[in-house]
Amino acid sequence: VDAVGVSNLLWIIAVLWNFVVVIGWTFVPGTIAFHEKAATVAAGDYCGAWATVFTARIVCLLTPLFFFLNILAAVQWIISKLVHSKMVSSSILGAAENVDKGSAGIPVAQTLVKAFL
Repeated sequence: VDAVGVSNLLWIIAVLWNFVVVIGWTFVPGTIAFHEKAATVAAGDYCGAWATVFTARIVCLLTPLFFFLNILAAVQWIISKLVHSKMVSSSILGAAENVDKGSAGIPVAQTLVKAFL
């Protein structure tokens, strides 16, 4: 489970960097020339790897289909790691004990918290 969560976070970082590179260097007019006639005119700015750039642009268009689901999966993984940690669990149980001390002494809050932890 940890490998999936860490891989998910790494995927999000890689996708964001890919998005910055593709949008920043291939969509901005005047940055890179792709047309074959531009090879003689824009010598230093010409790039003949049009198929690679086309693939990168397609990836940028398809990424939103998976990006938000991966964000939700990463948030769920982080929350489950936090909730199942000893420190957070004990602080939540301590807060439930304080709530029960203020009531009739019946451990209702503690029972509910233990059921969810």
